[in-house]
Amino acid sequence: MAACNGGEEAAPAPAPGPAPGYGTAGFRAEATRLRGLGFRTGLLAALRSAAAGGRAAGVAVTASHNPGGDNGLKVAGPGGGMLEVAWETHAEALAGAGDAAALRAAVTAVAAVEGVPKGPALVLVARDTRPSGEALSREVLAGAQALDGALVEDLGVLTTPQLHWAVMRRNQGRSSAEGDYFSELAAATGALSPSIARDAAPHSAGGALVVDCANGVGALKARAALEAGLAGMGVSLELLNAETSEVALLNAGCGADFVQKERRLPRGLSADGREGGRAVGGVGTRYVSLDGDADRLVYFRPSVGGAAPGRVDLLDGDRIAILLVVWLSRLVGDLKPELAPEALGRPPRLGVVQTAYANGASTAYITDVLGLPVATARTGVKHLHAAAEQFDLGVYFEANGHGTALFGDAFSGALTSAGAGGDTAAEALLQARTVLSQAVGDGLGGVLAVECALAYLGWGADEWLALYADLPSSAGKVPVRDRNCMETSADEVTVVRPVGLQALIDQAVAAAGPGARSFVRPSGTEDIVRVYAEAATPEAAANLMERVSAATSEALA
Repeated sequence: MAACNGGEEAAPAPAPGPAPGYGTAGFRAEATRLRGLGFRTGLLAALRSAAAGGRAAGVAVTASHNPGGDNGLKVAGPGGGMLEVAWETHAEALAGAGDAAALRAAVTAVAAVEGVPKGPALVLVARDTRPSGEALSREVLAGAQALDGALVEDLGVLTTPQLHWAVMRRNQGRSSAEGDYFSELAAATGALSPSIARDAAPHSAGGALVVDCANGVGALKARAALEAGLAGMGVSLELLNAETSEVALLNAGCGADFVQKERRLPRGLSADGREGGRAVGGVGTRYVSLDGDADRLVYFRPSVGGAAPGRVDLLDGDRIAILLVVWLSRLVGDLKPELAPEALGRPPRLGVVQTAYANGASTAYITDVLGLPVATARTGVKHLHAAAEQFDLGVYFEANGHGTALFGDAFSGALTSAGAGGDTAAEALLQARTVLSQAVGDGLGGVLAVECALAYLGWGADEWLALYADLPSSAGKVPVRDRNCMETSADEVTVVRPVGLQALIDQAVAAAGPGARSFVRPSGTEDIVRVYAEAATPEAAANLMERVSAATSEALA
């Protein structure tokens, strides 16, 4: 069995107080609270690698869309995706080990449960631009090296998706240098250009793309990742909020999380330019925001008319998923039947994965207009990613803009055979697979995919927004003594416990009128219950949310 080499004796003591829980975001907290946790996370990643026979695992030191004073630790499994759910318990066991003896015992327990052999391990480590990341990365590297036979590589400053990509590529036996990431995106986008519409459609003039980089690591990578591909489509690139030297600016009034939740223009953009920064406007100009570690993206259009200066019309993850599936399904429809390989032997199965938070109008558009199945997964991209694997081509996005499109192995093999036989649609789909990360959602690759889809369809923001109208919605949260007193169904839309609460929610929904819906779910990190409601009008949605909140508060009092 794998064992420590004595390096755990030098493990920094954990910060006082309970360790943060490990969830979809990994460990995340104010940076000083993570003291000692970097070492334990590195050790965990080494154990995960050893359990996989020495295939690489990774650790991203990032707090994504959180303020600059926070930081976090997120493990990438050997497949390049999120750490497997079964290993999250092990992460928390190591995090809770207070001294060297307890840590050694925790390592022994994990090794026994998972059958971790004594042998090689490899851990790749990267960080975002937060000043606290350097010390945390050193902890991670030291922790990984505490396992006998473990090797480490410090990849420096990368986006979180780049770290996941590097892990995936290394385990495929392919080059994982950052330059390969950039050149691969450029080449794939360039190869897609022949399939792009060249007519008088709204997008055909190219125009400009303004990228709000959230003053995060994406600002350091966006030009190298995007410029060549966009130039090939006649699109000029402009970076906004690209200052990485001042941590207080990170995600402050800008970035995907801010734009998606506040529905306001990010810092540096104003309706007329008089507030400083760039004035919005210009024919063919599109706007997109990344988050602090560049794994999310949301597009937006400055709202026109009305009495709401600074507001935006949001093109969030729901709409990105629909745009991509319209594009990809048309390419699938163009595949030549005579070149379809025996490897698939049937029409490819396309589908979309959403969470319960997806606007009901988007779900209706996918099922009623596009005629595609929708699977509902629990909140958290690790759940959506797993659900997308049931399709030959599964598109998944959370409303927050985190997602991608997964191409199944059999379908990818079928496309490779068809592409070799001269099927241009198959070749375009293979290039789309390259642009859309197969490891985890990637904001930079997502931008290129969206631009390719818009250009192919000849759409601008107006056409994209016109696909459907969002149903009015309202969200809130109810403080509770213990969130563990609530249990929901696997898709989070039905309350299992406390008994009787779901009946009260159903009554409130019925009273709210046709098309209304509401659900509640306990937070994964704090003692609150989140409430979501939709209805035909904003007033009805707000009233429904308040009624369900009151019922929830009473049931959990």
